[in-house]
Amino acid sequence: MDLLSLELIIQLQLEDSQEMAGQSKGKQREGTFTDAEFALRLYIDDIENAYSTLKDRKMAQSFAKSVMEDSEFIEQMLKEDQQVATDRVLATSIENKNGGTAAFSRSNSPTTAIEDPWQDNEILEKAAAIYMHTADMNYVATPALTADDDSDAETIAESSAWAASRPHKDKPKIGHCVACGDDKDSFDIARVPCKNKHEYCRECLAELFRLSLTDESLFPPRCDGAEIPLNYVRIFLPPDLAKDFEAKYPELSTANRVYCHDPNCAAWIPESLINDDTNISTCPKRDKTTCAMCKAPSHSGDCPEDEALQQLISIANAEEWQRCSECKRFVELNTGCNHISCRCGFQFCYVCGARWKTCDCPQAHEARLYARARQIVDRDPTPNRRLYEPARVAHAQPVTRYTSTTPLPGDITVRTGAHTTGAVPAELGPAPSPNHLAVEENHEHTSDAGQPELTHPSPPISLVTPTQDLETPPTLSSLQQRLRTPLQQYRLRTSLIEEVFQHLQAHHDCDHDRWRWVKGSHQCEECLFTLPQYIFECRQCHLRACNRCRRNRL
Repeated sequence: MDLLSLELIIQLQLEDSQEMAGQSKGKQREGTFTDAEFALRLYIDDIENAYSTLKDRKMAQSFAKSVMEDSEFIEQMLKEDQQVATDRVLATSIENKNGGTAAFSRSNSPTTAIEDPWQDNEILEKAAAIYMHTADMNYVATPALTADDDSDAETIAESSAWAASRPHKDKPKIGHCVACGDDKDSFDIARVPCKNKHEYCRECLAELFRLSLTDESLFPPRCDGAEIPLNYVRIFLPPDLAKDFEAKYPELSTANRVYCHDPNCAAWIPESLINDDTNISTCPKRDKTTCAMCKAPSHSGDCPEDEALQQLISIANAEEWQRCSECKRFVELNTGCNHISCRCGFQFCYVCGARWKTCDCPQAHEARLYARARQIVDRDPTPNRRLYEPARVAHAQPVTRYTSTTPLPGDITVRTGAHTTGAVPAELGPAPSPNHLAVEENHEHTSDAGQPELTHPSPPISLVTPTQDLETPPTLSSLQQRLRTPLQQYRLRTSLIEEVFQHLQAHHDCDHDRWRWVKGSHQCEECLFTLPQYIFECRQCHLRACNRCRRNRL
């Protein structure tokens, strides 16, 4: 509904209500009202407040419209004023032979400050569409012909040239939410400052910020590893949620937090209320003091030993767990490399606990990588796996393929591309190169930039019979059935594990920027939620994650 129609409705309701209030007979005592009169007065007050709010909104929109119309002139004037101020400071510093002052002034100038989201034209257009309804104004059709009272406009036909020059009704812009997959109006879509400039609708963005207040693995809200600042998307969030997030942000941003020891209070104590000399913190609500070291009531001398904590530390030492030096959480690593990303955001080495890549510890242990390789091979029913290797360089000349002429019992042949070229040896040992599993796939995987991913120049091996459909990749179970002896089945599985192990050794440090879609019911390795229809798998490290985890947790 446009503002003029809303204003007319409120005026009519206000006039009718005032007329009804004036028709009161007034038979009761002076100063007293019946229930109907009291309800009518409350109704009139609500209408008057709504009318006053509407008038204030119209006034604010009028100011904003004037600023938008004069924005280029105002921006030019500001640039000139800033240039004059900069030149004056520079001239003064040269005159006083003090170059440090000029350098300091330039470093603190607005041109080098953090980018303001309100300087983004897209944000301004969306804000104008939300608060000033400019989207509706832009889509009003312009009349083709305006006639006066004496003209015969109704009998005049519109020419094709006039119709071509007349402004047409533009279609509203549409944005795509990467969280829910829905297409919505552009002013209901927020573009976040990640490297791929993803878009989120209002509902999904509000859900992400709401969950980040209770789930620390989602805090701070981020997309593809880049934090989503509140001031960048505030106009798309409910006001109450934005206020709660702003109030909670300092608390959740503190790694080693201190809370009031009183369980009936448990208020967070800011760092400004903690005495660094005595480690005594004062509750901002009840003025009670808490020890910042042991989190118990304040005391003199050394902190008493916490028996429960000492038992936990003993178990952690026995199980070889590691403790985050920032938030003091314990972490257990089962498989994979020694790179740990804690919930608090601190990244450290699992062996010594130091900040990641600041120590001489090995980045991975072979036992854990081999266990991860077994897990990847056992969960995937097909060896038709393409192992992504980053920073590959394409060769100008075609790579020579290796073909074997030694026959294998059971007429099992090797396939390169879509052509049968020969047979593989009967004994399947470890692959000579770390990518012999890169066999033909039904479609070509491409990277985000649209370039096809490269396969290893070693021979891709695929075991199929001549009667098997070449377009259907063989499964591991079917290959094991074709291989007649348990020794051949064991060697096949060992070769698969060996290749994945060698791949993880070379590429275990992963940024998770290449994903593929896997059909079927699978469990997310981050949140442990089971998705019934599909899941995403990292092409490099083969981590499986749901859409929320791959976007907002990793």
